[in-house]
Amino acid sequence: MNILNSHIVLVINRNYQILGVTTPQKCFVTMCSSSNGENLASKAVIIDYDRDEKGNYIFDSPTNIKPVFFDEWIKQEIRPFDNFISTTKQKIRIPTVLQAHNCTKIGYRELKPNNRNLIMRYGNRCAYTNQILTNKTFSKDHIIPKSRWKEMGKHGSPDIWENVVPCHKDVNSAKGNRLNSEAGLQLLVKPSAPRPIPMSELIKDIRSRDWELFLYK
Repeated sequence: MNILNSHIVLVINRNYQILGVTTPQKCFVTMCSSSNGENLASKAVIIDYDRDEKGNYIFDSPTNIKPVFFDEWIKQEIRPFDNFISTTKQKIRIPTVLQAHNCTKIGYRELKPNNRNLIMRYGNRCAYTNQILTNKTFSKDHIIPKSRWKEMGKHGSPDIWENVVPCHKDVNSAKGNRLNSEAGLQLLVKPSAPRPIPMSELIKDIRSRDWELFLYK
C-alpha cells in the first residue's frame, strides 16, 4: 500500500484527546485547508526526544510537544525513524500526530446493531426466552416488524438498537410479522443502544511510539 494512503497518523483534538486515525494524504490536505475561511484546519504535532551518549533517541519522555502549521512543519528535519514524502524541491516528514486545533469534541464510535454486536450486547441469549443461542439458533428479531414499521407511524430505519434484539429462530419464525402484543411475546430486556466507545479504546495497532503519549494518559 502507498504510504500516503496508510492509516499511520493519529488525530487528536485541541485538548490532546484522540479523535481517530487518518492517512498522510488526508493529513496534508487538512493542514492546507481552511476550517472557517481564515484559520487552517489542523496542525502537525512536533514531538522531540533527547539522545543518550551513544546518540540513541530516548523515547520514554519527550522534550517538546508542539503543534505547528504546515509552513513550520516542512522545516522539520527527517530523523532515521521518520517516514517522509519527496517533492521536486524537498523531502517532507510525515506527521505521526495531527491536531484538529479548532475541535474540542472527543472521538467516539457508535456501534451498529448487527448480529455480532447484538450477541455482545445481550450476552448471546434470546430476549424472549433467555435461552443461550448458537450459530444455528440465533436470529435478529425486529420488535416492530419491518413490514409494520410505517404502519405504526415510525420514520427512518427499523434497524435501530431500540427495535432489534437477539431471538431464537423458532420464536422469530412463529412470531412472523406480528407485533409482540399480537404474538403473546414479552421482552425480558429493555432494548437500548450501548454507550459509544471512545476511539482510544479501539486503537489496537499502535503505528508509532508517539501515539503512546496520547493513548496511555
